[in-house]
Amino acid sequence: VAKLDVSEARSRSDVETMIMALAHKKEADREYARVILVGSVDREFDLDLDAIRSACEAQFTFLDVRADVSIEPDIAPDEPTLRGRFVRGIQGLLKDAENDGQRRELRNALLYGLAALEGREIRKR
Repeated sequence: VAKLDVSEARSRSDVETMIMALAHKKEADREYARVILVGSVDREFDLDLDAIRSACEAQFTFLDVRADVSIEPDIAPDEPTLRGRFVRGIQGLLKDAENDGQRRELRNALLYGLAALEGREIRKR
């Protein structure tokens, strides 16, 4: 299992390049790899895990790519919309989360909820 910080990535292509570099750096681990993307990304970031996996899987016998990233919602603290209220509610729950599993579920809820509220495609993380 390799954790890969994608905070500096600006595109899905950047993430694919980072995974390829990881494959070349870890020659012994190229057969079976689980890569967990971590860090913080903009909510508009195209984190299509199936596309990332497809672009990189030729470097591995088996590749599993998962995401555990924080989404930066760029919403004003007092935004008087349903979206603003939703984000504030999730952020409050995140502060009170007792463990990493709860925080991961809440970050996923934030991602899926924002995508749904904004009419964007909801992709598995």
